[in-house]
Amino acid sequence: MSRILEAISKVEADRLAGSASQDKEQPQPSTQNRGQDPLSQLESAVKAWDSHVDETCRRIATEVGGVGDRLRAICRAETLGKAGSAALSEAQAEIDRQARVLAHQEQALEAATQQIAQSKAERAQLHAELRELRERAARDAAAERALQAALDQVRAELLNAREQIAAARVLSAKVDELKARVDEERTRADRLEQALGQREEAEAKTRISEQLAQAFHERDEANQRVESLYAQNAMLRRVNASLTDPAKPDGLSTGRVSFEAFDAQGRRRRLGEMLVGADLITEKELAAALAQQEHVPQRPLGATLVYMGLASDAAVAKALAHQLDLPFVRVSPETVDPGAPSVVAGQLARQRMCIPIGIASDRVVLAMTNPQDLIAIDDVARASGKEVEPVVASASDVSAALARYYGTS
Repeated sequence: MSRILEAISKVEADRLAGSASQDKEQPQPSTQNRGQDPLSQLESAVKAWDSHVDETCRRIATEVGGVGDRLRAICRAETLGKAGSAALSEAQAEIDRQARVLAHQEQALEAATQQIAQSKAERAQLHAELRELRERAARDAAAERALQAALDQVRAELLNAREQIAAARVLSAKVDELKARVDEERTRADRLEQALGQREEAEAKTRISEQLAQAFHERDEANQRVESLYAQNAMLRRVNASLTDPAKPDGLSTGRVSFEAFDAQGRRRRLGEMLVGADLITEKELAAALAQQEHVPQRPLGATLVYMGLASDAAVAKALAHQLDLPFVRVSPETVDPGAPSVVAGQLARQRMCIPIGIASDRVVLAMTNPQDLIAIDDVARASGKEVEPVVASASDVSAALARYYGTS
């Protein structure tokens, strides 16, 4: 209120100052108006004053245009101050009353806010208790389900036990029945033992006769095996009689030849190494044979040495026998069992360069130039129906025996 009064006082001072300045600037009446009557002069003065007032109002409006809202507020305050001080007092009383009501409402709002906060805390506590109750209910439900499952299992086991008890009772009845049958069978067996006493004695004599017959049969088979062993022994003697030491191609005997199938490290020697070690060929001759073999790779090394005249076929065959740990034989009429060649056809023997030289009840001795020819061994086994024992012979001996026993092709 004090600020409003100060603003009104300032406006009044500005108005008075403006009026004084206007009085100084007011023009004096002209000489031409001096002769007019007072009424005309008054009208002229009024008109001049009116124009002065209008100009002053315009100037004041211009001056107060910059203050804007403040001047209008001051004018409204001035109007209120002049027109309604009583209303202002009444309004001030109303404001005070509303302030008291507002203060009371603020207190009520603060109390309500505290109650709301307390209610929120209580609600949070209730939510926590509700969650705990739900979790407890879930645990109780799970425990109840587990208990129900255990109860169902116990019921199933009880039902199974009852079924087993029922089955056991049935089995007990069957056992009693079987015991009665066993007693009956024992009684019957006692009677049969007495009746079969004489029959068992007769059957014992029959079994003894059968055992004697079996013994005689085994004796005959043993005699046959002995005869076969005698035949094999004789065949082996003929074969051993054919064993000779190899000679060089010039026909000179080398004396007793010793072949070493393994070197100092236990490695199996090659055929050429064995011939060099037995002094049947030299390292230079072996190298020449290997070079020759490169031109004819399908020809074995032993055949290449024989072809080049560096070693005899007997020496190559004996070295091969030592390398494969097989017997070496010389095929001649004295070493060939007369009935042996007939167990295979001549075409098969020529094709595989082999000939049977010994025969027994279950095996045949087969002289071969290549004892690693498994197809030849299998063919002879099928043709003869006997087990094949391969031995090594020279190509010249096998060729001569093929011509001797199967004729020329």
